[in-house]
Amino acid sequence: MDRRSFLRIGTTAVVAAGMPQIAASAAQKPQDVVLGGSSDSSGLRVRFHGTGAAGGRREGKGRRQSSVLLDSRILIDLTANNFDMIPEGCSPEIIFYTHSHGDHYHPASAIKAGVKQVFVSETWVSRAREDFKAAAGGGAVPTITPLSIGQKVTAYGITITAMPGNHATADAEEQALIYLLEKDGARVIYATDTGGIPVRAARIAGIDAHIKEGNPITALIMEATMASDEDFRIYTHSSTGVVLRTAHVLQNTGRMTPPDGQVPVVLTHMADSLHEGERVPAPLLKAYDGMEVVFTAPGRNLKVGSFGDHWYDASFDGFNFGEAVAHDAADPAYLAPEHDGLLYCASERQGHSGAYSFKGGECTGFVAIQDSNVPCHIMHPEGLPYVCMADYTGGSVSVISLDSEGRVSTLAQTFSYGPKAHCHQMKEIPSDICRKAGIIGRWVFATDLGLSRIHVFEALGDGLKDVSAVKCPTGPRHMEFNREHGLLYVLTELSDELIVFSIGSRNGRPLLKEISRQVAADIEGHGGADIHLHPSGRYLYTSHRLVNDGVAIFSIDSAGMPVKIGYQCTGAHPRNFTITPDGLSLLVACRDTSSVEAYRIKEEGLLSKIAEKTFDDKPVCLDFG
Repeated sequence: MDRRSFLRIGTTAVVAAGMPQIAASAAQKPQDVVLGGSSDSSGLRVRFHGTGAAGGRREGKGRRQSSVLLDSRILIDLTANNFDMIPEGCSPEIIFYTHSHGDHYHPASAIKAGVKQVFVSETWVSRAREDFKAAAGGGAVPTITPLSIGQKVTAYGITITAMPGNHATADAEEQALIYLLEKDGARVIYATDTGGIPVRAARIAGIDAHIKEGNPITALIMEATMASDEDFRIYTHSSTGVVLRTAHVLQNTGRMTPPDGQVPVVLTHMADSLHEGERVPAPLLKAYDGMEVVFTAPGRNLKVGSFGDHWYDASFDGFNFGEAVAHDAADPAYLAPEHDGLLYCASERQGHSGAYSFKGGECTGFVAIQDSNVPCHIMHPEGLPYVCMADYTGGSVSVISLDSEGRVSTLAQTFSYGPKAHCHQMKEIPSDICRKAGIIGRWVFATDLGLSRIHVFEALGDGLKDVSAVKCPTGPRHMEFNREHGLLYVLTELSDELIVFSIGSRNGRPLLKEISRQVAADIEGHGGADIHLHPSGRYLYTSHRLVNDGVAIFSIDSAGMPVKIGYQCTGAHPRNFTITPDGLSLLVACRDTSSVEAYRIKEEGLLSKIAEKTFDDKPVCLDFG
């Protein structure tokens, strides 16, 4: 769409026409603020502490007043009404305020939370200093820093830019703020309270139609205070219709380009009528109190491995599936996508066992292994010149070297464990778990459901070193790490059990100790398949086949222990599944219905089906890379 079309369609949606904007001095560009600090997570993690408009939660009912927590470090707005949503053990030291209305601003709550640094618009900073001094009651007062329009503050890897909102308070001189949040390539506008997105804010964010090149945002968090456009607050607030038109304009003109799998627009500060059952159209999604979303940069898309003759470049926009492009390969049963267009896949076809490499969808190499081995999993230890495969039928682990272009080159190592062995998955211990546990070097686990063991390898510069094996009863199949609690979750195939191991060290090597066990499936069917932890760390999911096919749902308690809370039936034979990077959807590969099903992850972690797509081959692996 050309610039004129963007202006014609977008004027009423992106700019609140006729609304006066408080002019800021253009004499001098405000000096940016750098506070330092680092982040231990990728992407921008947003936790919604409250999602309601001014009224807020009363007598335990309704939504709390709007507030968000960024990467467990930085708050935007906080009141007594949503203070209880700050996670246990979390001590955010920085807060940004949008404006001084009481449903966003409550100095006593910020002081109680331990906030050390406060940012407000320069138009009311003197009043904020007086408010905080009074709230401190003679105690320590946080540093109150004024923000100018366009000024940037960087802390803990997040850059926050102050932009003008279209809102008013009793103070005619006060300029309400909305914010541009940037981290790791994600660019998210947080817009509450505001009537539309003012043109000056659009220009600062890089989405104004007058900017020839521009800089697209990747997501929008926006208020929907009004359920109807026929509301006197249209001058200072937005409705679902305004947000929907804004989203359509931004997407249709390339001003918003969310990554594949991400919901592009999240509603907050919602009207009472939106609190319960009222639906909103795609691409809008209503937030709920306690919801966590991880916003990431574009560049990844859904990959689908299969039993058949192709793997697929697919797409999922957070609501529906798009077209899929097929790439030739023989039973590409497991995929390992890379960030730079590389992809490795394991061929599980008898007589054609081995590893493929692809670049941009084109095959760049194939290395065969012994036909009887039949690999069912492949992984690439980041930065090392080889890929590793777990061979199911042959009961072995294969290491295949890569050339300087990342193409599979030669079979370098084979570790065989005998005719009763059935190796199934390989997974590297995350570096932060190693650091906390005192583990030295890099280490890879491999499940062996035939021998009921977990093989332990050291990942060296030129290959793997087989170091030890740990007993794991009843056929371990797939694994998942809990990085926060230093735990390993193992799903067994033969008994459908979920086993939890603590991860420690002995002489710098990994040490596993079983600490709990429970049956995961509703009906025992000897078909435990896949396991994944939600990005928030609050929920765990396991898939089960052969009998009562579906996904078991667990909440994670404060010690990292899984507590079963539900079960969602799915299509036939859910061999593999994945959670979208934003944490809002769960996709299931249903082999025997040749389909991929999409489920919305609801409040409390439960699932609700939203979409389905069929394929010519049988999907058995899903990955966003």
